[in-house]
Amino acid sequence: MNLEELEYKELKAKAVELGIEIKGNPKREDLEEEVRVAIENAEMLAKEAKYEKPSEDSKKVVENTKSAASTRQSQLQLKKVVITPLDERLKNVPSELVAVGNGKTGFIKKVVKFNTESLEPVAILNLLKERQMLIQESFEKNGKVHTRKRMVPAYNVREMPFTQDDLEAIEAKFGEAVRAQIENNL
Repeated sequence: MNLEELEYKELKAKAVELGIEIKGNPKREDLEEEVRVAIENAEMLAKEAKYEKPSEDSKKVVENTKSAASTRQSQLQLKKVVITPLDERLKNVPSELVAVGNGKTGFIKKVVKFNTESLEPVAILNLLKERQMLIQESFEKNGKVHTRKRMVPAYNVREMPFTQDDLEAIEAKFGEAVRAQIENNL
């Protein structure tokens, strides 16, 4: 079964049929991933019920899929931060579109607001912490002007603790599951 060809409603129906609990309207990619894992688990159980030993390849696929799902979940964890651009050209810019992705986490993109408290995923924060910019400094030594170039961080990412009010606002906006997930990672 090719999940990419199914419409979103059909995909949701398939998820319910497989016993997956759906809260709200999850992203299509997340839903596809959960359905894929559930189908593979069902196939494994069917093979075990027939007393067939599953092949090593099918075990590896299930393990890799679970690993990818847990990696994606860990990279989507929300953190409360204040992001300040250190680049002079970005001082008056209120926000920037940031995108990051790889084979395990998938593609994550978000508009990041500067100089205000916001909730950002760990994957985006890791990218911003790693970004650097080249600065050029001029200094005088022995009557001659010298230039020195060096790489420095492009952003200051300051993590802030969650308050009880923050957790209640998160629960109201995203639901109890997201709040519980954040509380488990504190």
